[in-house]
Amino acid sequence: MKLFFISILLIIFSKTLLAQDVDSLAADTSFYIVYVPKYEVSFGVQHSNVPAIFLSNAFIPDNYEVEWRVKNRTYMQAGLFAVSASDVPGEYFFTNGFGVYTGASLKLFLFKNAYFNATWNLIYDQYGKSDSVHNWSISTGPTAAFVYFITDRFSLRLDAFNVNIAVGSPDGFSNIFYTVHRLLGLGVRYSFDVGRNN
Repeated sequence: MKLFFISILLIIFSKTLLAQDVDSLAADTSFYIVYVPKYEVSFGVQHSNVPAIFLSNAFIPDNYEVEWRVKNRTYMQAGLFAVSASDVPGEYFFTNGFGVYTGASLKLFLFKNAYFNATWNLIYDQYGKSDSVHNWSISTGPTAAFVYFITDRFSLRLDAFNVNIAVGSPDGFSNIFYTVHRLLGLGVRYSFDVGRNN
């Protein structure tokens, strides 16, 4: 058992398992080196509101996302929320609406193995029957997040906040309101490449 834990620690803290590559298009001097994530694609499982785990006993992760590199630090993403914007994340889990989204993100290097992740999403929400205000909504807005690679493939993402401006039923595009899909969210991601030996 001790050998197992020692092996895990060696993997996590090994200097040979860097999560970044030097950006070949950036200036590379002794004072300025820009790093980009090593792998092109990542898949994440997240809980979009960690406080809800404790306040509402909402234990099941409610956000599933795939993200792929377009160029350098620019990524596209697509994902699924297991609840609509009107519900506590993780509390209903596909029994009271859902959300699907796509968007673009920019990974900005902070320090070794760490990035600031700025994202803009377009989200479609289908609300549950218990929602007396909305049937559906389309929203768009930013998310601010931080990503830290604990190995070259596994990373943790903290979603600090998300806010969206939305339109939806019953008044269609004349009904403007705000939604929040992520607030102090936390997840784990696995990174890999497609089409080449990993």
